Amino acid sequence: MANIVNGQHADDGPGLGIAMTGGPSFGKTATSVGFARLYERQIRDEFPAAFEQENEFIPVCYSSLVRGAGLKSQMEHILNFYGLPTARRATGTQLVDELIRVLNACRTGILCLDQAQNLHSGDKRDDQVAAALKEVMDGSHATLILVGIDIDSTGPLAIAAQGRLQASNDRLQLARRFTWLRMQKVDKDSQEWRDLLVSVENQLVLANAKQGDISVGLADEVWKRSKGAIGVAFNMLRSAANAAIADGSERITKRTLLKVPLTIEAAPTKKKAA
Repeated sequence: MANIVNGQHADDGPGLGIAMTGGPSFGKTATSVGFARLYERQIRDEFPAAFEQENEFIPVCYSSLVRGAGLKSQMEHILNFYGLPTARRATGTQLVDELIRVLNACRTGILCLDQAQNLHSGDKRDDQVAAALKEVMDGSHATLILVGIDIDSTGPLAIAAQGRLQASNDRLQLARRFTWLRMQKVDKDSQEWRDLLVSVENQLVLANAKQGDISVGLADEVWKRSKGAIGVAFNMLRSAANAAIADGSERITKRTLLKVPLTIEAAPTKKKAA
């Protein structure tokens, strides 16, 4: 992901993007937000003076898209991140142009749109959204990250299996610009699982925590309760951390973890009565 974002500023070719898809609770939001946070920290370390002297330097824009909204409403929602009022009579196309202007003015390097499945609103409107996203990618230096459930099968990035979409179609051209990341459940004994838990340990701030509490001591228990779903594991550990702060222990133990209610994805399936 970092190579794609950094390469966006290296040439004047067509804008590139990252599409992160998969089932619910697979950790798409946690992964994308974590990456965006690391990117912003990197920019802050490289250009500290810019943040002190300017109030319009915004390296990352994050917006969770709204269900059932058209192009105009989605653009208004994204622009709201910048605190920018929009004209009531502005069209969707005009707001696309305004977004490009703001992205460039604020030197935004990542435009992350979560809940991207909400961009789907029917074939013709999907074509309109695809054309708008292409304009944003070409008109700004921001890398577009789309995060959503099964966005490869519905919405502006979907390509019809029947082949009715021609090479000149905006949707096909748009889809080809994206690097696809398909999130899946993680195996219990994999290095990826251990690395994820180490990452969580480093993010949680607990006064009495020790390195390895989660990534070693609780790795199997967290996997058992989350069934390898990254999003479920992240939310579970965040709730456990809040509980540890509330009870004053400031450390996640198995007892703390067992107090966290299971989500519907992680709850054991009830056996049917004979």
